[in-house]
Amino acid sequence: MIAVERANRERAEARIGTLLKGKWRLDMLLGVGGMAAVYAATHRNKNRAAVKVLHPDLAAEPAIRARFHHEGYAANAVGHPCVVRILDDDETDDGLAFLVMELLEGETYDRIAQRCGGRLPTPEVLTLALAVLDVLVAAHEKRILHRDLKPENIFLTQTGAIKVLDFGLARALEAAVEQGRIMTSFGTTMGTPGFMPPEQARGDWNEVDATSDLWAVGATLYTLLSGCLVHEAGNLTGSLIMAATKPVGSLALVAPTLPRAVIELVDRSLQFDKANRFQDAASMRAAVTDAMQPTTRVSPGITPEAHRLHSKALMEPRVGTNSEPVTVAIADAKRPLPPTLPTPPDSATALAPRAPLAPEASLGQLTPSRGTSGPLSPAVRPPAAQRPTPPQQTDRPEVVSPIEIAKDTFWVGKRDPKSIFHANPYLRIFRPKPGFEQAGPFHLLVDPGSSSDFAVVSAKIGTLIGGMNKLSALFINHQDPDVGSSAAVISARYAPGASIVCSEATWRLIVHFNLPPERYVDTARFPRGFDVPTGHMMLPVPSPFCHFRGAVMLYDPETRVLFTGDLFGGLTPIEARGLWADESDWAGIRAFHQTYMPTNRVLTRAMDTIRALDPPVEIIAPQHGRLLRGPLLHRYIERLARLPVGLDILDDVADEETITAWNSVLRRVVRTARMVLGPEADELLQQHEDLRDALQVSGDQVRLSSLGRWTLSAVVEALTVGQTPTIANPIKLEAVLACEELELPSPDIRIEDAESSEHVGA
Repeated sequence: MIAVERANRERAEARIGTLLKGKWRLDMLLGVGGMAAVYAATHRNKNRAAVKVLHPDLAAEPAIRARFHHEGYAANAVGHPCVVRILDDDETDDGLAFLVMELLEGETYDRIAQRCGGRLPTPEVLTLALAVLDVLVAAHEKRILHRDLKPENIFLTQTGAIKVLDFGLARALEAAVEQGRIMTSFGTTMGTPGFMPPEQARGDWNEVDATSDLWAVGATLYTLLSGCLVHEAGNLTGSLIMAATKPVGSLALVAPTLPRAVIELVDRSLQFDKANRFQDAASMRAAVTDAMQPTTRVSPGITPEAHRLHSKALMEPRVGTNSEPVTVAIADAKRPLPPTLPTPPDSATALAPRAPLAPEASLGQLTPSRGTSGPLSPAVRPPAAQRPTPPQQTDRPEVVSPIEIAKDTFWVGKRDPKSIFHANPYLRIFRPKPGFEQAGPFHLLVDPGSSSDFAVVSAKIGTLIGGMNKLSALFINHQDPDVGSSAAVISARYAPGASIVCSEATWRLIVHFNLPPERYVDTARFPRGFDVPTGHMMLPVPSPFCHFRGAVMLYDPETRVLFTGDLFGGLTPIEARGLWADESDWAGIRAFHQTYMPTNRVLTRAMDTIRALDPPVEIIAPQHGRLLRGPLLHRYIERLARLPVGLDILDDVADEETITAWNSVLRRVVRTARMVLGPEADELLQQHEDLRDALQVSGDQVRLSSLGRWTLSAVVEALTVGQTPTIANPIKLEAVLACEELELPSPDIRIEDAESSEHVGA
């Protein structure tokens, strides 16, 4: 066996740099298994992918080659975003069979666990379990088994998505064994003993079914939670014998401090008798969702004798395996390692239980609101003991848990601690008011996000309402994929009855996500708001060209939360903690708006619209970055109303000659201000928020480097706001006259006296 493995590796290494079919250059060897070698490859059109090449001795057998191609496409047949897609298959002129698949960057969970000391935090492991089980729900419905689930075949991408690798290839390996082309090697053909259910270890392939995959999931959880294999032995033969004949001891023996619900679900999945295991992936997924809730129950008591007996096994070295290579893993030392917790944001999976659409309130029942002049009456809220509370992480709870930002309003997004750009889906749970009990609950998902966030979003929603299938409606602010591309899988697979609420301009574009036209509801139908069947009201608030023509905000008068889409969105400081913005967020918000918003005019109009909402807005929930509340909310509204963006910046000429002219005007204005205000002039310039990054003040010298007209306007405002006309007018006049002399466009300045005001400047 060792000689065969060495020969396979030598042939694989010799293939590096070659060109397959004149189009795929094999750049780097990622791994070699008993059946194939995997490479990172580049197409002649510069696209990159992973290429899995069947070993030549196996490719010589037509039946094995055909099974390799056929079973390779089992992943595509699963039809789930958390399964690595096969892009192409082909054969070289000399008979080498190969598969082309998406190339991922990140690492497998066995490597993550090794890096983290052998075990991972419980919330992370449960989130992984939800993702894998959701894949198995889809696969088992199509009668597709994986047969080799283990940490090595579960992959965490750099963007935080979870992927299941090597679907269907176990069947191709089995065919090779049956034809004598591969000797049985545990970890390649039959699976891996530490993650192999008894029936598979015995070679009873007719007994291998969906419960066998669930056993492997349980073994994966056991290992990642405890740092131990389910069976510890000194060699491969011993591992196989134990897998085939010995029941697994309780997880409590090796991890006694875990919550009882976690121990019980792992123990049940690892039952020796198939009839005592979870019978389908959906039921095990539901148990994982339940286990994610906090519990006061303690784990079963472990006797000192049990600890002593198990400690011996812990001291024995683990048995290595020769498994199939990670299909698409790239380990590049120059890249930062992916986050330990699966977080934003690459395709991911839905995690919520799938079931027939519950008889929740349908948006088809919504009617135009009769209007209200103030806050709506509070909704009925169940006692705290009845409300599910998501698991918490003390330093970064937003990474793994939904966060309640207002009454029955939850942020359910993904946070990558190493990223500065995040999306923010929100779940609004409407509970029936008195007199509306017959309607049932109504669950509205605002800006559901992209497919790369789907796994985490779905898991968090599952902890709150039991699954994506409970959604009643989706609200989508505008057409960008990072706002609503996951609506397609939600609508097609999980909540086909959920309505999709957006503007007509947005719908014309997102309909190409293959959304069902019969579920579309136009916000223009509800200019005064719509009544939810539970007795609540929501108000669509158009915000055209922020940054899309059809952008529409959504206001909840009861909670006073305004969902603003890209408005108030921004880049989050890498060191930021929690969901609530502070002063450090302004630089990211400013940069985001100056990049994506067309002109200040649309911002001014949007800010005026927000100020006019009744009752006044108390929380701004944007689609990117962190949320606003309190005095900071009002300060940021004022700043955005003044901020130059898009065309404002392009139109502000920045050649050296023009900047020199603007600085000449600036010096004259500041000199005049110092004459009438004294030292206060410099204090006012230093205190003005908008000038902190636009103006350089050094002693008596003051200088700008760009945005001359806007910066001069901000300087005049800083120096004159709140001043009497006697003090303010000389400063304003100096600015107007200096601009005229140098033929510069004058800022918009008002010259006032005690009795009248005159508008001066263009």
